[in-house]
Amino acid sequence: MAGVNKGPLRHIVLLKVEKKEDVPEVVETLANMSKEIVKHVSWLNFDINSDLGISGGNADVGLVIDFPDEENFHTYQKHDLHVAAVTHNKKFVVSRTAIQMPLPKSSL
Repeated sequence: MAGVNKGPLRHIVLLKVEKKEDVPEVVETLANMSKEIVKHVSWLNFDINSDLGISGGNADVGLVIDFPDEENFHTYQKHDLHVAAVTHNKKFVVSRTAIQMPLPKSSL
């Protein structure tokens, strides 16, 4: 529901990749995107990495971005650089799940 959260928010994305050897490219694509898009979008934290592989059945790639507000999240979501990265990675990704939730006060 748009407009419910008035404060900082956390955006979490989990990706499952078809071939494990493509995981580094997916991570690199999103990491490179972050270096450019940060000129247009404000965030408090951007973290992307691959799974450690210590427990079976996990996602292959995890992304956590803490935004100061909903406006920056929507700007990020619609930005051409983000759309291009998502489009590029679609050929590797077999499943995606995401959530946006209020940022815990302990994280501020």
